[in-house]
Amino acid sequence: SASDAAAQAHRTVTASQMPLLLLAIAASIGAWGAVGLRLSGAALPIKPSGRHIQYLSDRKYGISDRLSLLSWLTQLGVKYNATVHIYGGESGANFYLSETHSKYIHDSWSYYIDTVGSCGRSPFHEVVDMGFDCQEVWEVDFDFDALFDLGKPCVNIIRDRYRFRKHRDVRTGDVGECTFAPSPRVLKSAQHFLARHQVPKKHGVYHIRRCDRMDTNSGCTAPSVIRKTIEGITEVDTWLIFSYAEPGYLAELKEALKPLELSHRFIIEGDVPVSNIRDGDNYFTAMIAESIRANASVFVDTHTCDDKDRPLIGPATLLMARDEGRETTDTWGICETLW
Repeated sequence: SASDAAAQAHRTVTASQMPLLLLAIAASIGAWGAVGLRLSGAALPIKPSGRHIQYLSDRKYGISDRLSLLSWLTQLGVKYNATVHIYGGESGANFYLSETHSKYIHDSWSYYIDTVGSCGRSPFHEVVDMGFDCQEVWEVDFDFDALFDLGKPCVNIIRDRYRFRKHRDVRTGDVGECTFAPSPRVLKSAQHFLARHQVPKKHGVYHIRRCDRMDTNSGCTAPSVIRKTIEGITEVDTWLIFSYAEPGYLAELKEALKPLELSHRFIIEGDVPVSNIRDGDNYFTAMIAESIRANASVFVDTHTCDDKDRPLIGPATLLMARDEGRETTDTWGICETLW
């Protein structure tokens, strides 16, 4: 794959111990990025002070997956008392967020999240060239509980974390999970949405995902199933419905929900804009929706279903943080084709 090729190229350059003169030449013509490091600042290597963890994979995913990655890296930083580096630092969101789900992506992570995690640490330091003092981590069976066992002050994680079989097995002890809250801009936009549409404090959020999940989700997202699910939930009568579905689906859903309109109120994304900023940034919209549903009394999720016709139902705070890589907030709106 492209990531494996980049990893191999990076290992080759490091193993050859290229003379400093050649490094300077490579930096002067902008060629260093081709061998795995995007330099910022000095062209020559710097001597690391303290411990450093650099994440050098540039594979792109959706925002919830990338927040999971940032949490994982920050927890490693806390575990080893190390500074964490990613491409672009705080201004590198476009290095890690996939264009698949959004027409526009802001450069700054601070547009989407509070860049200081719940553990008081930040992974948003730019990648730098630390010469040959860094251990390279690329073996698929690498043990992250032995990250600094070779005694080097710097570790470069070359592969995408999903290529490491043991990346979930890191023992963090008392560190716990280090999460990133929505940015003040996101929270303000969410508050405006709730106030504008007079959403009561007690409400439900229904997340419908079909476009890229039809093989597993077509049953549990059928309009008749959604109506039956809502009928069975008596705690709330106001529902916010967010969807990622094919053209024509919302019309079918609205028709199916008509019998419930006397006793329920439905606010459907698509009929009303979630974000009042029309720049095509779907990730910002997704973070607003995430903030809204974080406070929902009931959350129904169809990212994955327990079986053909059963969505996941429960308190929002429990369902939102199930496991990594779910991309539950990345996809909204209408898909052009089913695939």
